[in-house]
Amino acid sequence: MQAKQLPEGWKYTTLLNAVGGDPGQVVGGPFGSCLKVEHYLDGGVPIIRLQNIGRRNFIKKDIKYVSQEKADELSYHSYQSGDLILAKLGDPIGKTCIIPEDEKKGIVVSDAVRIRNANENLSSKYLMYVLNSDSISRQLNKQVFGTTRPRVNLEEVRNLLIPIPPLPVQRRIVAILEQAEALKQHRFQADELTQQFLQSVFYQMFGDPVRNEKGWETVKFETISKINMGQSPLGDSYNKDGIGIPLLNGPEEFGPKYPIPKQYTTKPSKICDIGDILFCVRGATAGRMNWADNKYCIGRGLASIQSIANKSDIQFLYHFLELNYEKFQKTGRGSTFINISRSDLSNLKAPSPPLALQQQFARVVEQVEALRERQRASGQEIATLFDALMEMAFAGELIANYEDEVFVWEMK
Repeated sequence: MQAKQLPEGWKYTTLLNAVGGDPGQVVGGPFGSCLKVEHYLDGGVPIIRLQNIGRRNFIKKDIKYVSQEKADELSYHSYQSGDLILAKLGDPIGKTCIIPEDEKKGIVVSDAVRIRNANENLSSKYLMYVLNSDSISRQLNKQVFGTTRPRVNLEEVRNLLIPIPPLPVQRRIVAILEQAEALKQHRFQADELTQQFLQSVFYQMFGDPVRNEKGWETVKFETISKINMGQSPLGDSYNKDGIGIPLLNGPEEFGPKYPIPKQYTTKPSKICDIGDILFCVRGATAGRMNWADNKYCIGRGLASIQSIANKSDIQFLYHFLELNYEKFQKTGRGSTFINISRSDLSNLKAPSPPLALQQQFARVVEQVEALRERQRASGQEIATLFDALMEMAFAGELIANYEDEVFVWEMK
């Protein structure tokens, strides 16, 4: 790597040298044969897996454990609070977090690297931000090997080039980035509140659809909606040349905003239209919904739902189904694989409030969605600014002077 020129007082050094130079400070997890799934327990000494490593945050979820005896055997691969953990596999490779204070000690798995900082002139928080930067990602991506599970090896991690400014500058950079990250978090919380607001409005206008305390007439869902269960076309219908109707063949293609078709079909069987509700009926995503942004041929993992004129509004149907998500997860047929049938949807008990009231709710949704679109644009802008700040910070362009004057930074 050709390093950029840094300001006076800064230097480049390897990650291993930055944290103290002892190889035992940058350690990978044990070989797979030393720590297998059959060693996992419901209690004991915790282990950190890839799903627990976020970008700049530790994800305390679905923690697995090993016995104390096994932990003693693997003590070379242990972590303690304050250590950094880097993922050498996954997306993105190199994402790093700090072990929080309440996580005292444990073991890392083979696809993680434990980094212990013994350098009193290096801020661990600064190092965490550096390791999550685009410049480090670029270094790692040049060293990736493997086709099915791309990864980097331990030596490449130890030899990452890290820009190190004087400690006062490190602390100021951390303060700036923490403020920027707090702004990102506030935007996320605002998005969450917007969604909660719509649910609150639904409850206020229509009441709880289960208790039906407002006394609306209760009907089968099929009487207020058109349910179109997907059906995969015959094998000779598929066309990968982009000719025909885009095919959504199952929930694995169901994206966070818009579905992305993988192929086309010239002999469509089931069709949905723009503005239909796309409803997942199979697998782990059963019960999730989205809006059709195009005309699609839908496979057997999906259903499309339309409103019935003079009986229901599509926004009312969408939010009613959304409130039944957990019910779908519990009642879908199949012990290991959820499968929601037409009957499950058709026989769902639904309140039938006046259409005018449903349409009033739809107008509220329209206004809130316009706000959410502005929030999404703002969130993207904040994310872009944060990435730019990271690049500037570690190129020495964010703070040129690190005397002891008071430093104040605001992001409008």
